[in-house]
Amino acid sequence: MNRDEILEFLNANPGCHLATVEGDQPRVRGMFMYRADEKGIIFHTGAFKSLYSQLRNNKNVEACFNSPETQVRVAGVAEVLRDEGLKKEIFEARPWLKPLMGQQGEDALIVFRLTGCVVSVWTMETNLERTTYVNLYEVIMKATQQLKDEHEGLLLMLRILGEVSRQLQAEGHMENEHFESILEFLKVFVDKCHHGKEEELLFPALMHVGIPQDGPIAVMLFEHEMGRKYIRMMTDAFERYKLRDASAASTIAQNARDYIELLTDHIDKENNILFAMADDRLSEKTQEELFEGFEKIETARIGTGKHQEFHDLLHRLSDIYLKGK
Repeated sequence: MNRDEILEFLNANPGCHLATVEGDQPRVRGMFMYRADEKGIIFHTGAFKSLYSQLRNNKNVEACFNSPETQVRVAGVAEVLRDEGLKKEIFEARPWLKPLMGQQGEDALIVFRLTGCVVSVWTMETNLERTTYVNLYEVIMKATQQLKDEHEGLLLMLRILGEVSRQLQAEGHMENEHFESILEFLKVFVDKCHHGKEEELLFPALMHVGIPQDGPIAVMLFEHEMGRKYIRMMTDAFERYKLRDASAASTIAQNARDYIELLTDHIDKENNILFAMADDRLSEKTQEELFEGFEKIETARIGTGKHQEFHDLLHRLSDIYLKGK
């Protein structure tokens, strides 16, 4: 099969089995693919499903599509999509999904796309022949995609912070260890690492290709500084809170709400405006160079293994504060 024939086969046989990895344990489940096109193979799941958790930790997956005579195996990389238009299209095409999302609503629908796919085709006639592979899509290591992936972790932490601040406001107390971990995540992962990648590498690259510094880049830089101010205010108030200052709890909660509102809007602008401009203007070579530079910044700023520690922190705090929400 060539590329067009493979895409035609997948769309004609959307029922498949999708394999992921959880730790060192393989996991497989039946899936109903939404569509396969020139950009990738699109699936969806729920934010509350173990599949989504597994994809966040390991994006490498394999799917197996079947007809009575043919088996097509696809190995690829799962990329979570934040495309509200596509979500709306899927809900309209598959109205049975909405009841499954339950009280969490449409935000609980996670849409992901397989890219960088390597495909093998099996039939009884070719059973004893050597396996051949077809590269369905070229893998391009985009720096902007790494930043979008990091936004997913940040948005999850913002939800956790919102729940912590809500409990603090309502009950007057919180777990100090948890809040210290949240502050470390915001100071180290978000500010030093994530914002560092943008400010030191991405923004200069965008200015080099003609995006003015006094346009969207200036807005992003200003909002980074606003975020740092809110973190300083939360940190100072937290020190007073530990000394039993009665006014500290409300200061923490207010600055947490302000930070959440700022960063949620900031991420939306970066994902849907600034990064779209970057993908349109930056060459593949520049994207790859930025990606390599991002990796160096991450190693220098947070060190080997710290990224995984932050992922583990997100999962641990999610189980405590977001389970069932």
